[in-house]
Amino acid sequence: MTTTEISSKELASFLDGLFGSEAKVDHIEPPSSLADPRVTATYNNAEGGLEFAIICELKLANSLGAALAMIPPGGAEDASAEGVVPDNIGENLYEVLNILSAAFADAEHHRVVLDKVFHPDQPLEADLAAKVDAAQNLIQIEYETGRYQAGKMSLLKI
Repeated sequence: MTTTEISSKELASFLDGLFGSEAKVDHIEPPSSLADPRVTATYNNAEGGLEFAIICELKLANSLGAALAMIPPGGAEDASAEGVVPDNIGENLYEVLNILSAAFADAEHHRVVLDKVFHPDQPLEADLAAKVDAAQNLIQIEYETGRYQAGKMSLLKI
C-alpha cells in the first residue's frame, strides 16, 4: 500500500485496533465541510517535509482521546461543548494521532511521523493554513466508537 492508496476502511481499521472493537465508520465523499472548532495534526516525511494532515471535528477529537483512556463520555462531551481539548484528553489524542502515522507507511516502508497537533485555541500559521486549504482530500470518514460522540475526520495529502 502506498500512502496515497489508503482507504477509509484501512484508516478505520487502525482506529478499531486501538479501541478493541469494530466501530461505526461511514465513508463520506469529500469535500464535506468539517464543523469548527476542530483539531489539525500535521505529519512529516523522513526528510522533515510536510506530507499529510488530519483534521478532526472537535467532538471526534475529544471522543478519541477520552476513549483511549476510558475517560467517561460525559467528560468528552463537556469539553466539546466548551470548545476545548483538556490536557488529559489531549495527551491521549496525541497518542491516537501518532499511532495513525503507521497507516501512511508505503511498500518501501518510508516513514511518516506526527509533527504537530493544533487544538482549537491554537490557530494554524498563515503558511500552514494555506497549505491545508489547498491540500488534496484523500479520505473523509465519519467515525463513532462505542458510547462516545461520532464526528468527521479528513486525511489530506499536502
